[in-house]
Amino acid sequence: MKRLKKASEVGFAIIAGNVLLGFAVAAFILPSGVIMGGATGVGVVLARFIPLDTALIVLCVNLLALALGWAVLGWKFVLATVASSLLYPVFLGAAQRVPGIEGLTADPLLSALLGGVLCVIPPRKLYAAQSLIQSVDPHAFLTITQIREVRGQGFSSERVYVEPPESPIE
Repeated sequence: MKRLKKASEVGFAIIAGNVLLGFAVAAFILPSGVIMGGATGVGVVLARFIPLDTALIVLCVNLLALALGWAVLGWKFVLATVASSLLYPVFLGAAQRVPGIEGLTADPLLSALLGGVLCVIPPRKLYAAQSLIQSVDPHAFLTITQIREVRGQGFSSERVYVEPPESPIE
């Protein structure tokens, strides 16, 4: 019973995360032309040269990555990763078909900010996220950074003024 509860929590988290990511990418990243990393970034770049739907390209990139993962890391990796690799392109494609989703904002900075915020984990949730990710894929890695300052378009979370170095006069 306890394993079933844990499995359902992991399954729900995988689905919810992929729905949220699909929405964020379709609503903010793709319309603004902001490039992401990973399979989505590769898909966005390739979609500029290949006349196919971005979601289909992301699916192909994910399948290629799964094949490489299977060849290098084996079936356990594939089983732990296959859900997100297949669900994310489905949810991305569904979100792209929502009428008006690409017109939520025309500001590239706001698009990058909103697209990124929907993929950010607050510090109090970090341990739970790490545990969840490790339970799904023990070989996964996380890039964790602490944000000390946010700048752009005339705002800053912390005012820091640095004098530019003087240029040498010859």
